Amino acid sequence: MEERFSNEKFVQMLSKLVNTSVFTVHFLMLLEFTYFQVTFLSVVNFISLLMYTICFGLIYRNKYTAYIWVTYVEMSLYMCIATACLGWDYGFYLYCIGLIVVIFYADYMAIKMHRKRYSGFYFSFMLVAAYLFCFICTRVHEPLYYIDKHIANLHLALNSAIVIVFLVVYIKIVLRAVLHSENLLKSMAHHDELTGLHNRYHMLDYLQNVITARNAEEYFLMIIDIDNFKKFNDTYGHNCGDYVLKRLAELLLEKCEDYSVCRWGGEEFLIVGQIDNNMNNQVHILEDLRKSIASEDFQYSTYRLKITITGGVAKFHRSFKDIQSWVDMADKKLYQGKNSGKNKIVA
Repeated sequence: MEERFSNEKFVQMLSKLVNTSVFTVHFLMLLEFTYFQVTFLSVVNFISLLMYTICFGLIYRNKYTAYIWVTYVEMSLYMCIATACLGWDYGFYLYCIGLIVVIFYADYMAIKMHRKRYSGFYFSFMLVAAYLFCFICTRVHEPLYYIDKHIANLHLALNSAIVIVFLVVYIKIVLRAVLHSENLLKSMAHHDELTGLHNRYHMLDYLQNVITARNAEEYFLMIIDIDNFKKFNDTYGHNCGDYVLKRLAELLLEKCEDYSVCRWGGEEFLIVGQIDNNMNNQVHILEDLRKSIASEDFQYSTYRLKITITGGVAKFHRSFKDIQSWVDMADKKLYQGKNSGKNKIVA
């Protein structure tokens, strides 16, 4: 919901900027054609200004579908009319190129904002038809008005510059959107949705880097399991179970700043880190972690819950064939703790 709101604000800001720019260009051309007494194009530009004034209202009311239609119809018609009146040398046909990029971006944003799509494919055909009209029109008859060759060159340069700026800006925006989506997908692939911790997929990558490092034997791995977790779901409901998982994840992040923590699956979490001096000292540290969790009050609704964990710790040895061998050793220690009373760390 927050992302959608952010997208709408950005689209509104961009639409205002584009509409203001196009409005300004038409206003300047109105002055130009009035000065050169090209009355017909002066009237056309005046009508265009009225249409873009309406567009400001559509943007403020978030009527983007109507805004896109008005803009595309106006630009397509204006491109054809201006080319028929002034000829090929003025470069009004170039707007076809820029508009195709813009409509496909608008189509993309409509999907992101869960709005009606703009059918960029069909809009593109409309622009191709307009381009062909301009091309054929300038080949079968002379321009209706002749101003000055220098003015034509100035318009060609200006129209080319505007189209290039549009292309650069919109391609930059599209690239940013693609990179943002890629980063979001990467984050989703590596994080557990419920707890926000790294997930098993991420941890397996991390463990692969650990076991191939020269100092791999300085690392420990601990699997922890919430004791009697099923009881919370059965007694208080699955929302309570989710609360317990999220709150424990917060505590682990808070108390294991120097370690890598992930949700391994279900009610199991996995902690990996470097051994502090020696393994006995490390076990004492992990034991303190267990005690601090056991002393924590978990407040769910009107219920005060006590949570305990059991953990199995395994130091890495070169004798392990792979990651799974290391994990299996910690898992074996975990079940020793489960079968001997729970609420303990076994190393």
